[in-house]
Amino acid sequence: MKYSRLSQIVFLVLILGFFYISLALFRAPKPPLVTLQNEEFSISNAFHHVQNIAQKPHSMATKEHARVRSYIINELLKIGLDTLTQSTTAFYDFRGGVSAGYVHNVFGILKGKGKGKSVLVTAHYDSQPHTLGAADDGAAIAAMLEAARALKNAEPLEQDVIFLFSDGEESGLFGAKAFAEQHPLAKKVGIVLNLEARGSSGPSYMFEVSNENGWIMKEFRKGVKHKVTSSLAYEVYKTMSNNSDFTIYKDYGYSGFNAAFIEDFVNYHNITDNPENLSKRSLYHHGSYIMDICKHFGNINLENTKAPDLVYFNLAGFSFISYPQSLNIYLIGFLFVLFVIAFYLGIKKQKIRFWKSLISFLIVLISIGISLGVVWLSQKGIRSTYPWYENFYEANFYNVGWYFLFFGSVCITIVSFFWSLLYKKLDLIHLMLASLLITFILLIGLQIYMPTGIYVMLIPLISLLFFFIAKLKFELDKIQWSYLILLAILVLPVFTLYLPLVKILFITFGLGMAIAGSAVWVLFLWLMVPIADIIMSLKRWVLPIAGIWFAFLFLLIAHFKSDYTEKRPLQSNVNYCQNANTGESFWVSNKSYIDSWNKQFFKDARIEAISEIYPSSKRLRLKANAPKLEIVHPELTILRDTVINELRNLSMNIKSLRGAENAQFFIQKAAEIKEIKINERILNDPKFFEKTRNPFYLFNYYGLYEEGVNLELKCSAQDHFTIVMIEKKLGLPQLEGFKPMPGNIVPDTDYFSNLTVLSKTWNF
Repeated sequence: MKYSRLSQIVFLVLILGFFYISLALFRAPKPPLVTLQNEEFSISNAFHHVQNIAQKPHSMATKEHARVRSYIINELLKIGLDTLTQSTTAFYDFRGGVSAGYVHNVFGILKGKGKGKSVLVTAHYDSQPHTLGAADDGAAIAAMLEAARALKNAEPLEQDVIFLFSDGEESGLFGAKAFAEQHPLAKKVGIVLNLEARGSSGPSYMFEVSNENGWIMKEFRKGVKHKVTSSLAYEVYKTMSNNSDFTIYKDYGYSGFNAAFIEDFVNYHNITDNPENLSKRSLYHHGSYIMDICKHFGNINLENTKAPDLVYFNLAGFSFISYPQSLNIYLIGFLFVLFVIAFYLGIKKQKIRFWKSLISFLIVLISIGISLGVVWLSQKGIRSTYPWYENFYEANFYNVGWYFLFFGSVCITIVSFFWSLLYKKLDLIHLMLASLLITFILLIGLQIYMPTGIYVMLIPLISLLFFFIAKLKFELDKIQWSYLILLAILVLPVFTLYLPLVKILFITFGLGMAIAGSAVWVLFLWLMVPIADIIMSLKRWVLPIAGIWFAFLFLLIAHFKSDYTEKRPLQSNVNYCQNANTGESFWVSNKSYIDSWNKQFFKDARIEAISEIYPSSKRLRLKANAPKLEIVHPELTILRDTVINELRNLSMNIKSLRGAENAQFFIQKAAEIKEIKINERILNDPKFFEKTRNPFYLFNYYGLYEEGVNLELKCSAQDHFTIVMIEKKLGLPQLEGFKPMPGNIVPDTDYFSNLTVLSKTWNF
């Protein structure tokens, strides 16, 4: 008996090792300490670029934006690449609204020996308005510059490599759209690598590929060393509302890849996205992708890059498995045969009973439902207890990792409670059969809705069905070494597959949707019921008791890390808004939480629409009266105003005389616009012209430089109409009696925070 207990303890220690290794392998590669050759990627050189790029926020039309662009151009010239720029206006239907942007794209061309299709490596050099952008997308820009230097010093490639440093991604994917739609180099592109970040650490995950990915993924497997990717990631990404520059290239039919690192999500678009918080491993992983993809795809023919989709994934570390999606139906059939064999053996040996199977099935479903219900209620309670979390994307505060551990512990407590309670009433065979059947049902759902993600259920089912059949066939007992060795071998792929997936789902969906990671975690726990059976044979109630204690501990740690400090600053949303025609002025916030700093602006706050500023606005915001300031109004100059055949041709230039970076334009629909040009480019987006209850045509404009924006309207000559410009300048006015931001408060993310907004109306 002592011998059997020792073997089980050794087995459990091995399982803990699997747990650690599965998570430890899911990380970016370690960069070499020293780079000896000029043709090698140097992490120190790349990080030096990050430090130069991410000194201040550098959103479109700011002085810092121009400085970063000049830095990129100078570095490309130093390297010796052919360097080009593209300055133009582009349109994009972005985030539900029609947008235009004036962009300055930068190109560095690494010439190849041949004349075939080119490799396009691209990232955006603009940042959000209130972040240094070290990771997003400074790391990618830095990696591109360093990779360009290394490749320039290496043996020439067959194909050209186009390094595109695109502009305006954060405000509307304008740089990518301008290149794909207007630039002659776009016709030469054979494959695209786009690099992004939604955090500041972690492996650079190849989370999106183009449609008909079979050929490029086969070549990716051959040419890339440090592969971190999965077809499920893209299936999940398609359900989200996120876009990146790669969205444009995919829409235009290009083949290629989209990679990003996403850990430390709290730093995304935050002032904490600085060089100090950027992982050098992540930076190096970006660089390794560029080097490998350029060297491999830059030396092969890129004329035919489409083939039927593959299912692909990492099983452990950088190992890579892929197979044609068309095999799914045969693999499902194989699983069905395994289930038939399992049922046949179970019935033949009188190990499976219908009623016990049904009860076990219901018990597993009930425990899953209770676990996810408790997680959902817990995250609701956490968010209501700490309302300042809502100021962050998906309520992802700096301590969110402790909450993920808390949710995991809660699920262990609930699931293991059912294990312990039923230990002597429902045996391992029936509980395991129930978890396998539920997994098979989920697999069928994936085949219908996310077919290239089927592997996440397929691998566990194949492994554990083999174990299940072996246990029935040979009547293995948990005290036998053969049982323990077989179980260890067959659960290993489940560990290496599921644990990184649970982690990445928690990170991706955050506190706002913790139920996603929890659902996969609970399923994993039920699939691991053979391991639980061994633990309970040693100490029946140890898991639920340990789960409760750990849940309490992690929740306590999260609480003590829930305050905001200079190292963990709170994002705060405040804007000064004024109607230039009436003089009405307001403090406005998009966030309902009033913090220790912005409460000075909202002493008489109410929740109202700000229709005094935004015409026909119905969106409710936090609003308070503000003192009237003298603000320089924008200037509108009529360039041409003629009427031909009852059609009015109205051309104008609108400038911001106070250096505003962006604006929104509302044109009254009484104008009956037939055609509109913005900077000589025709806006054809049907959303602009669609008939809605809104009495205004609306578009956003980004990149409002000194020369302003030119508008040309062909409209009805019969009626008078108005144009309203909402002019937005970064920064709040410094008013006497109002305290500036302290060190533990920073501006909120995105384009409606820390602004001085002026609404100006002209009549025509």
